[in-house]
Amino acid sequence: ADAIRAKIDEIDEKGNMASNKDLDTRETLCICLEMCERGFYFKNIDVEKSDGKKFVITDDQKGLIIPFRALDGLGDNVAEAIVKARKEGPFISQEDLSTRGKVNTSAMEKLKALGCLDNMSESNQLSLF
Repeated sequence: ADAIRAKIDEIDEKGNMASNKDLDTRETLCICLEMCERGFYFKNIDVEKSDGKKFVITDDQKGLIIPFRALDGLGDNVAEAIVKARKEGPFISQEDLSTRGKVNTSAMEKLKALGCLDNMSESNQLSLF
């Protein structure tokens, strides 16, 4: 909730200089803040559970797992390609996700920065030594 409030304040400080995108983001953040204040939460994009376009309800029924499409720069086609490839079998590495899911380098870097790939090795190669 604190991070959401801080972002809302940041947009408010722009005043008339805030872009239409900023104002749309602010509106969404207000809804997110309301959700957090009522005891619900958002969970980061999850390579194993996220949907392409829709939020997924967590097992405890108190949170939403963010969809792939929410990642800036990752379009609908790639989001659906990831979900389709995941149905064929789990991703064994970041390289596998990039190849089978058709995820470009820029989107892979954003997923890494968000910590979505922390439990995945970088390549399909195993080191024996």
